[in-house]
Amino acid sequence: AQSLDKGDKLSGVLHFGDASLKETQKLVFSEGVLTEFGIPGMDSASKELAYFTARILPGQAARTFGSGAPMPRASVATSTTKRWFVNGFKVNRPGIEPAGVVKIEPFAIRNGTLQNKSYGDSIVVPGVAIGKRTISDLVLTLREASSKGAIDWYTAMVQQGKPSERSGSIELLSATGEVLAAFDLTGVGVYRLDVEKNESPTAERRFQLFTYVETARFRPVSLAR
Repeated sequence: AQSLDKGDKLSGVLHFGDASLKETQKLVFSEGVLTEFGIPGMDSASKELAYFTARILPGQAARTFGSGAPMPRASVATSTTKRWFVNGFKVNRPGIEPAGVVKIEPFAIRNGTLQNKSYGDSIVVPGVAIGKRTISDLVLTLREASSKGAIDWYTAMVQQGKPSERSGSIELLSATGEVLAAFDLTGVGVYRLDVEKNESPTAERRFQLFTYVETARFRPVSLAR
């Protein structure tokens, strides 16, 4: 994920196999750039395994037939890898009670790209290069009992027009509560507060807090024991 900031060029191979895991095709790419890195929706009530999302735009790519040999396997054994679930998260931000945040909508850092463009015999942009960065909005679902700070923040910034941007982080936690990685956020401002839609009349009332993020940086993950 560090190449998202540095703009490092990436090369690699994607292997495709049959039911017996023998290689049928492979996609070889080079001179690629990482254009997106993020997390799926996080939910404190779920026990599904979590994962990172990543998009790579290659400068060159070619698909070929596979060798028919067994495909390469991951070099890190499952027994030495820390398990991460979508309920493993913590939001640290002034005015927000971490225990009151029950959901985070999918969140990602994205880099725009500039690709080869030619006019006549002149190449204006050689290869693939990093363009403008964008960050998805951070949308949190909060328990009503823990939402006072969020409501006060919304009232001050939106209804009263007071400047109130904040900094904070999203920590990704192992099953034992250890911080595996984090997104550090600055320039976070609220622009909308809604009551979550729920058809059950007996369900706990919750709020959705919509915020923009001006800058975000990923703190590298550490999954090995």
